This record gives sequence, C-alpha cells and structure tokens, in this order.
Amino acid sequence: MLQRKGIGMHCARFIIYCLPVFILAAALMQMCQGAPQPAAQQPISFKVTAHGEGTAKDCREVASNDGKVVLKVEGPNLKGTVRLYDAATNKPLGPVIVLSKPGMSYRLTSLAIAPDNMTVATAMGNLSNDWGQVTIWDGMTGKQVAQYRGPPYLGEVFSLSFSSDGKVVSITSGPAGGR
Repeated sequence: MLQRKGIGMHCARFIIYCLPVFILAAALMQMCQGAPQPAAQQPISFKVTAHGEGTAKDCREVASNDGKVVLKVEGPNLKGTVRLYDAATNKPLGPVIVLSKPGMSYRLTSLAIAPDNMTVATAMGNLSNDWGQVTIWDGMTGKQVAQYRGPPYLGEVFSLSFSSDGKVVSITSGPAGGR
C-alpha cells in the first residue's frame, strides 16, 4: 500500500511541475503556426509587366519598403556579390550571395527586396543588353529560391518589384535579343 501511495505522489508532483510546461509549449506551437513564413519558403511566380524601351538604373543598393534593410552590391562594376544589411546599424543580416560565374560577362541591372525583408531578387544582363536573367534568393541563407526562365524571354531588365504578399515578382524588361 505504501508503494502505491508513493507512486501517486510522484504522479501528482509530475503533473504539478510539468503540466504548465506542456501548456506553454502547446501555446507557443499554436502561435508559431500562424506566424508569417519568409517569401523564400513560399512558391514564387513571375509576371513580365512590359517588353519595350527603357534603361536600367544604377543599382548599387536598394532599400526595403519599410526602410529597415538594404540590399547592397559588393564588388566592382556592378557585379560580384550582394548582401542584406540592417539599415540602422549597417551590420550584415545574412551571408554574401555570390552572383558571378566563371567566364560570364554581365552586369546587375535591378534589385528588389520582398516585404518579408528576407527574400531578394537580382536581375543580370550581358554587356550588350540583349538578354536578362532574374533570380530570387533567400537573403538569410544565400540560397537560390527561384529563377525566371521564360517565356517570354527577357532582354535587359529595367526593374523588379515584389507584390505586397511577396509571392509575385514583376519584371519590366526590353525584348530578348535587344530587338
């Protein structure tokens, strides 16, 4: 009989001390399920909004819509790498994203930051402005998330922008082949 009473006391102590931890863990899990995911973890689609005349801007850096982060080009001649920075402290938020590939002759023509401030888009084109390429990156890991491959195929990319939910990237470019 004493053994049963001892076991009962242990069970009661377990419930008293551990139940609040389980309740807190369940509440935290429920809260996290509703938390927004980075755009990089959501499917991203592309929308080519215009094919026509234009000129790419000097894109050494771009700020997020809320001004909290900045995407900066690091390297000579608008190529090499990009990296996200905290706008207030100028401290890096993620790794360097390497854009250059051996043997490629290109330049960056546009940059964009998604509303989550973690997902970024880069547009590159060759030096004769007859092709363009858009790539989406997870700015916190440096990993490629998506790439626009056409059709329609792109010429020089003049601008990039994310939709308010970060799921669609709008592209404005010239015609492929520079025509």
